[in-house]
Amino acid sequence: MPAATVTIRGLLTDQVVNALESGFPLYVRVHVALREPGGLFGGRVAQEADWDYVVLRDPVRSLYAIEEPDTSRTISSRDSLAYRISRPLRFELEPGRPGRYFYLVRLEARTLSDQDVDEAFAWLNGGDNVQVERPGFFTRAARRFLVRVMPLPSFEIEERSVMFVYQPGRIR
Repeated sequence: MPAATVTIRGLLTDQVVNALESGFPLYVRVHVALREPGGLFGGRVAQEADWDYVVLRDPVRSLYAIEEPDTSRTISSRDSLAYRISRPLRFELEPGRPGRYFYLVRLEARTLSDQDVDEAFAWLNGGDNVQVERPGFFTRAARRFLVRVMPLPSFEIEERSVMFVYQPGRIR
């Protein structure tokens, strides 16, 4: 079965570690899409998957924690955290039909969650705790702008694999 292996290196920059030590969590999302080439918008998405986790720092015990969808791990040092974050993630995505494909991987890492930003917008607008269920285009654009101009770490990286041909039973 075709699979994409994603390895994240260099995420724990001094700026990210300083934000963690200042009490900001690090939200990380890895999005992998198996795509067919062509068309005006880059082709059809055959299958996609996400992996989310949050890195927290406990200043009292001088420990880090990684909270994944199904587990939570405590980590004792920055080096151990870097090692844990850089472990390969494997995404097995089945094309479903013969053809040419490629993987598109998008990594988003930031120290403010969408909820944090929504609460900041609500506070700036004089509201208490306004919850936005489905933000519109302008809200999403304003959120992206706010996250980019704040002096907190925020990364978006996109990579594309080489093209491959899938035929059930063999890959070229």
